[in-house]
Amino acid sequence: MDLSAEEVVKGLLSEAAYATPSDNVRVEDLEMKLPKWFDEAKFNQGRRFFSDFCIAHTLSLISGFIAVLAVPTVIKVMIGTQRSNTPYTAYKRYLSTYLHIITWASHDLKPGSPAGPPRGGR
Repeated sequence: MDLSAEEVVKGLLSEAAYATPSDNVRVEDLEMKLPKWFDEAKFNQGRRFFSDFCIAHTLSLISGFIAVLAVPTVIKVMIGTQRSNTPYTAYKRYLSTYLHIITWASHDLKPGSPAGPPRGGR
């Protein structure tokens, strides 16, 4: 079945797509496992780098966000999602994303920590 791009986008933005989860496992039931290649020393080095240059990172994130708002197709997507279609909802969504980044940089990446998913069964 070949769908046009318009039909695909309409399906993605439909109420049914919004209400239907994309997976069949609850976040609370997931067990976080780090990949074999995970290097905690390098992760912590990245956290220290972020901490040392937090203001520069923040300014670059804000600058990038403002620059991307100048792209009309990006604005259409933001409006179409109905999650960033007003200044207030956009502010809430992108502030939440920024705070999530800060959480990753501020905590160990371990099960049950604020940076990782909760332990199963909670």
